[in-house]
Amino acid sequence: GMVNNLKPDGTLEARLVMNPASLGMIFVEIKMKGTQAELIFKTNSHETTKQIETQIGVLKEKLNQSGIEVSRVDISRNDGEDDKFNLSQGDKRGDDKEKREFLGSFKQNSKFEIEDIDETNKIRLAGKLVEKYV
Repeated sequence: GMVNNLKPDGTLEARLVMNPASLGMIFVEIKMKGTQAELIFKTNSHETTKQIETQIGVLKEKLNQSGIEVSRVDISRNDGEDDKFNLSQGDKRGDDKEKREFLGSFKQNSKFEIEDIDETNKIRLAGKLVEKYV
């Protein structure tokens, strides 16, 4: 399932959790502003990271064909070290709170209301393509 969230600056964010048997858990964050998308992948293993890296070309191509321009792709391994590092940067409480809300929103599988249908369709499409090509 995908959780959508519209930010004050007009950026639309969607988060997916994918669990393909062959790759293990993958967290994906898609940030969409206009037709530009940022894709952020977090994986649990080096192999998965490599796998995604090999698929990114295809994914970008498919998104382009759908009128979505990928401005940035970030693939990182989600191991404990990274987390500690991230938490030590900046406000720890904020990070924890965001993580809790992030997980909470998955549990409830809540849908945010978004007025701009086009953006939503685009980000849904981006999400579908990610699920298909990763």
